Amino acid sequence: MGNLDSANQERLRLQRKNQIKLAKKKARRKRGKKVFKVFFFILVFVLTFIFYDENMELGVKLSQMKFDSINFNWIKLDKIKFDWFSKKDNKKNKDPGTYESLLAGKTIVYVPIDDRMIHTTRMKYLSESNGYTLAMPDEKYYKTNVDSVDNSYVGYSTKYGNPIKIASWLLEMEEDGCDYYIISLDQLFSGGIVGSEYLSDKDFEVYGKKIDTAKKAFEKIIKDENNHVYLIDSIMGLSVTPGFMDFTSDDYKLLVEYSKLPRKILNDEDLTISKISENYYLDQNGKSIQTTLALDKLNKYLAARERKITYSKYIIETISKSDNKNNIHLYYGINDSSASSNIQEADIAYVEKLISSKKVNATVREGVSTLSEVAYTDMLLDSITKKINISISYFGDYNKTISGSTSTYQEYMNNLLKDLGIKDGSKNPNFEILVYISSDKKEDKEKNTINLINHYLDNIHKSIPTVIINDAKLSEDMLLIDYLSNYDKANIPIGYLIGYSNWNGFINSSRIGLCEGTTRFIYLAQEKHDDKNDKAFAKSMTLSFVEDMAFVPLTKTDNNIENIENNMSSRVNMILNNLKKASFISDIKPYEEKGIKTASIMSYYLPWSRNNEISFGVDLSLGEGLSPVIPNSITEAKEG
Repeated sequence: MGNLDSANQERLRLQRKNQIKLAKKKARRKRGKKVFKVFFFILVFVLTFIFYDENMELGVKLSQMKFDSINFNWIKLDKIKFDWFSKKDNKKNKDPGTYESLLAGKTIVYVPIDDRMIHTTRMKYLSESNGYTLAMPDEKYYKTNVDSVDNSYVGYSTKYGNPIKIASWLLEMEEDGCDYYIISLDQLFSGGIVGSEYLSDKDFEVYGKKIDTAKKAFEKIIKDENNHVYLIDSIMGLSVTPGFMDFTSDDYKLLVEYSKLPRKILNDEDLTISKISENYYLDQNGKSIQTTLALDKLNKYLAARERKITYSKYIIETISKSDNKNNIHLYYGINDSSASSNIQEADIAYVEKLISSKKVNATVREGVSTLSEVAYTDMLLDSITKKINISISYFGDYNKTISGSTSTYQEYMNNLLKDLGIKDGSKNPNFEILVYISSDKKEDKEKNTINLINHYLDNIHKSIPTVIINDAKLSEDMLLIDYLSNYDKANIPIGYLIGYSNWNGFINSSRIGLCEGTTRFIYLAQEKHDDKNDKAFAKSMTLSFVEDMAFVPLTKTDNNIENIENNMSSRVNMILNNLKKASFISDIKPYEEKGIKTASIMSYYLPWSRNNEISFGVDLSLGEGLSPVIPNSITEAKEG
């Protein structure tokens, strides 16, 4: 037994010895792997600095190394061959893009929503400030006459535009080889947004013309694969425009009350034109809605609603069948949008369902009046290859919900950036947007105003182009406008702004500020500048200042043009004097400035004979850039 034990012990000893050898071998392999991993990590770390780009993407394909020329007696690294990883974002081969636009030398065909200045002069000046010219049809064909005489010419006498003439003009432009279009579909199919609230196809047939002519032009333009088409349309508002045809201001109020009442929420299969039309007359419980509005007027309005979504169906389906649909952009604006449930909900859901099912490039947002600038800005951004990067600073509660919307200030701004493909980043922005949000507290208004002005002054000293979006609840919140317009108040020059807006609510102001700032920056960043375009640039800015700092806050109480001009005159003179005492940015690479020698406003008039629409022109001459003494800050803001 003892010998057996000794034998077993020897066997176990040898077994343990072999186990130890195996364990040591495994340990050496494990250590070798660790050493290799460390070596590989160091190698990759070094290659990162040598071959990686700014986005930390590998600049070499290690798997494609060729060792066929290596002398293994003495490894000669200079003979190792690499197949370099060719990539757009590789730092050495990266194309940073350019702000030079494909639109240079092109004709931009533009059919406006109607003849108000936001759609005409403001757009015209903005495009000219970029060095481009809009081709527009004769004004009488897109003019809306509210509270005024009929729009009369041979064969056609109405208060709305002429889709037949617009369509014929578009076909002529297409025959001439134009390939960039911005078209209001309300104008093309309804003679303007006011017409879209009232008309049926039978209204056009009275004049011996069918709307089919407009459809022919629409289909021809969107099917041409050379065309870049930007289309504007609307979700119909809660009423009709008072003073148009036979609708009165009392009718307007009754229709708003009728339309604001919640309707039954339709499920997906009930989102059809016939079911939606039936639902217009019923409340959320399925009962008929009572109103004192004349039945013929109610039926006229609701028939126009049905026609509007019928055209949306035609428009979206026609685009979806086009081989050129990738070059077609459709923008829907919700007219007179409301945060509460109302008659518009089914229309919006139906349009969004069509957009999704037909896979059409389209967005639906609140507001219609500023969609022309959105379409133009999107066209310009699509025509350059360099991305725009901005920074937004808020002065006030950006988590507060916007009046008439379900979005907060920050959410809506983020949506605008997303729609246009603009990046929001705080590092090295191309320009900065400063957003003033009004408060109910006087001390907050003062603090936010002072902080915004100080931020703007800091940007001037750092040569950062700046846009100000002012959501002041005028006229009780004028402090920011006082600082910006009255140079004698604190020596604040407004010429260094590349955008300013306070036009009929934040939905509109935010679009104007972002779009005008973006397009003007693109011009400043381009290589070619001349006095003609710089003058247009200054005229465009001056128009914005006068309309949004003088007309909007001061004059919405009177329909008399002389009274309006008198009310505005003091503020307008302040603005023009401010512009002449400082300079404006005329180039950013290299940074340059020019001055405004003379400036004046021409031809105030009310296109719709009412106090919330005005038109005017700007005349100015350029001078040498000035060097005003610009303060570093104004009175320090209160803490808290």
